[in-house]
Amino acid sequence: MAKKRSIKVYGQSGYKYQETPTIMLKGKWLEELGFKIGDYISIACDHPNVFRFLNIDDPVQSIGEDMLGAQSIFAQQMNAQAAAALVAQFKEVPKKKIGKAVQDTVIYTHGLAVMMMWDNYRLPKKEACHMIFDMGMKMLSDIGVDVSGRKWSKKYAEM
Repeated sequence: MAKKRSIKVYGQSGYKYQETPTIMLKGKWLEELGFKIGDYISIACDHPNVFRFLNIDDPVQSIGEDMLGAQSIFAQQMNAQAAAALVAQFKEVPKKKIGKAVQDTVIYTHGLAVMMMWDNYRLPKKEACHMIFDMGMKMLSDIGVDVSGRKWSKKYAEM
């Protein structure tokens, strides 16, 4: 689980010496998360007091290389091991369809994780696991996999 940090909004002299809200992030913990002195970040705010997006702008500046080159991360197979296991199990379904279903599942689960974080983890883990299981079954069904005999098991919440 991500470690939560609290920070204070300070006032600082700004335009025409008017006090303006100032947020300062500092500490070794930033370095531990991969931020280096001189990095650029982007922050977007969709709602008051909620940061929606924070990233390092240029991977070349931050890690010294662009790991994907000109290719988008969405062009990559996000979980090749899971896709390979499903391809072996469901030989009748085209590999490309399975790869897309795995990619969609990865995106869905990461989105759900971000939403749970914003909600301060109020959604119980078991309910989140049910949601992921149900969506996975829907995605597999949509690509032609017979999921009629598959049922939820509490072991999924224990993984």
